[in-house]
Amino acid sequence: RFRSLTNKASGKTGREIAKECYRQGAKVCIVHNHASIANKIKNLQARTGKEMQETVLEELKKDYDLYITPAALTDFTMEKRNEKISSEKPIELCLKPRPKLVQLVREGFPELEIVAFKAEVGMPEAQMVENARKKMKELGNKILVTNDVKEEGMGTDNNTVFIVSENEVKKESGHKEKIAKALVEAIAK
Repeated sequence: RFRSLTNKASGKTGREIAKECYRQGAKVCIVHNHASIANKIKNLQARTGKEMQETVLEELKKDYDLYITPAALTDFTMEKRNEKISSEKPIELCLKPRPKLVQLVREGFPELEIVAFKAEVGMPEAQMVENARKKMKELGNKILVTNDVKEEGMGTDNNTVFIVSENEVKKESGHKEKIAKALVEAIAK
C-alpha cells in the first residue's frame, strides 16, 4: 500500500488558480488532495486519480459555468496486487492508459467551458503552441495553457507557460500566483 508510481505534480497551480478565481469574485470548488485552502472555497478531497475523476464528474453535475483542469493526473494505471511484491527478483509492470479526465468532462458536459493544460517535455515553443491549438480544436476550448515541464513547472513554485487563446498567445513566467492571475485575466476577456 505504501509503494506507488507517481509524478512530481504538487497541486500548487490549481490552488493558486482557485484562490485567484475567488479573489476575482467567482464561486469556486477545488478538487485536490491537500488541506483546505480557504473557508469560502469549496474543497473536495481526492487521493487517487480514480477518486479525482469520480469526484470531478459528480461535482460537475451541479451546473458549473467553467472547468479549469491544471491537474496532472497520471496517464497510466496498473492493476492492484493483493500480495507483497518480492524484491528478490525482477518484475514487469503492465501500465494501461487511463482515460483523460478532460475528455470525459467534454463528453459528459458538452456545453461546459473548459480551460485545459497540456504539459510537454523538451519541445520548442512554436511546437508547444501548435500542439495546444490542435488540442483546443479537439476539445472545443477557447483557452489552453501549455508548458514545458522539463526544467520547471511540476512541483515547483515557478513556471513558464503559454496561455493560448483563439487569437492570442501570451507567455507568462514567474511564481504560480502571477501565472494564475494572468490566466484568470485571459478567461475574463
